[in-house]
Amino acid sequence: MHLAVHFGLEAPLRGFLQQPSINVNSFLPREGKTPVLIAASHGYEDVMRALLEKEDIDLTATNYNVQDALRIAAMGGHEGIDLNGRTALFQAAHYGHEEVVRLLVEESGINISLEDDYKNTALSRATEERFDSIVELLRRAQNTGINSKDHDENASLSNAVE
Repeated sequence: MHLAVHFGLEAPLRGFLQQPSINVNSFLPREGKTPVLIAASHGYEDVMRALLEKEDIDLTATNYNVQDALRIAAMGGHEGIDLNGRTALFQAAHYGHEEVVRLLVEESGINISLEDDYKNTALSRATEERFDSIVELLRRAQNTGINSKDHDENASLSNAVE
């Protein structure tokens, strides 16, 4: 299952997920990541969608480094754990993964106003990177933290207008 997620293979993953004995929240021993952590780190939309369909998926599972599942980067091509409090939503917004942002916002019930250790939100990061469609998506979503400020005391909405 972990290899199917790692390589973005949705069809084999769905086969694994149909097995009654499969533990969708199991850790990959070498990396200490659950399937949702792996999918987030690669930004795989279809794989994330398949995982989110499982009722017992744990989006708060931690890896061996006690990092929250929503703190692992959805940063296609960038491996690793974010140690600055950045959620999967934050990373997806930062790297322009619009469909992963949409999935996390619309289907996972993720808190989209969470801030990283520097008081940045997914909205402020998408704004800074000039991903207009993601900015619009986050602005329309409820509780985006639109009035929150980043570490330089810049308001997200003010940055979006600039």
